[in-house]
Amino acid sequence: MGEIAWVDVFFQITSFVMIAAPVAVCIAVVIKRKKYT
Repeated sequence: MGEIAWVDVFFQITSFVMIAAPVAVCIAVVIKRKKYT
């Protein structure tokens, strides 16, 4: 009763990071290029 499925939560966080991390890197690269250009 009231037990949290930590494996499911961990999987959701991991999948979110796997998607968000490359996007954040791409945004950072674009910002750096705009600053130098």
